[in-house]
Amino acid sequence: MKRSAPIVLLQHEESAKLQTVPGLKRELGLLRESTKDALQQSWAEVEQLQEKAAAHLELANALERELEISRAREQELMRRCEEQMGIIEMHRRNEEEWARETAASTSPNISNQNLSTKQPPAQKRSSLLQSMRLPSRPSLIRLGSGTRNEFDSTKAPDDISEMSQDSDDYWPSMSRQIVNAAIPPNTDRLTHDERRKLESELSRYLMTINDDKDHNKNKIIDELTIKISGRESAIAELERSAQDQCKTAKLLHSELERLRIESNNCKKSLTREVEAQRKRVHEKKKVIIEQRDQLTEYQSYIIDLTNELERIRTERNDDF
Repeated sequence: MKRSAPIVLLQHEESAKLQTVPGLKRELGLLRESTKDALQQSWAEVEQLQEKAAAHLELANALERELEISRAREQELMRRCEEQMGIIEMHRRNEEEWARETAASTSPNISNQNLSTKQPPAQKRSSLLQSMRLPSRPSLIRLGSGTRNEFDSTKAPDDISEMSQDSDDYWPSMSRQIVNAAIPPNTDRLTHDERRKLESELSRYLMTINDDKDHNKNKIIDELTIKISGRESAIAELERSAQDQCKTAKLLHSELERLRIESNNCKKSLTREVEAQRKRVHEKKKVIIEQRDQLTEYQSYIIDLTNELERIRTERNDDF
């Protein structure tokens, strides 16, 4: 009877230990499952965070590429704007130089025209007289030698000088002066009718020359006016184009500034997000390491407990 009590006590201890071992195994299995699930969840979160970081990085790279393209466009527009401004400046200089040359070339022509109208040269008078079948040139020179210098050195009468070229009496009076200067009225070289005929033909000839000059002058003025209008239109178009390009460059500059701000904000946000994700990953790794250490301790405890149970079972069998 005394010996049966220790045996019963050992049986109770063995049954308690046997009940504890399955419980520990179940706990170990649950711990493994929970650790496995937590580990898988942590790795899934890490992969998601890595994907988000890669997406943010790709967005930042795309913004940088867009920024570089916008900068290149801005530089190209600025270069084109500078070229247009240079062309406008060159056209302005050409217009000023052309205006000076036109003014310089027009003034001598006008003065020469006035001089030739008021005081025709002797050579022109002789050629006109020759074309009208007057006496030979030597005789004309002899006839007009006594009065030529007097005509050249004297001024036209007041009524002629005060007349307008559009007046009906201007050219007949001028032709009468020329004929009288070449062939004085007190000579008997020409009859009255011949003198009137010569004056009439000379008047028509002078009017024709004047009309041709006026026509050519008006034609030149019209051509110059058309050229000036065309160049002014081209300059105005270039100025409008330059203004449009400047406005486009300003808008592009504003867009670039906005893209720079957005890029900087995205970079800052991405940096903060990456740092936060790194901290979370670090915390998850610490939890995983702690759970692995705890699992290792549980495994060691189970192994020690199993060995202890085996030892007790062996001792009990030896006692029996």
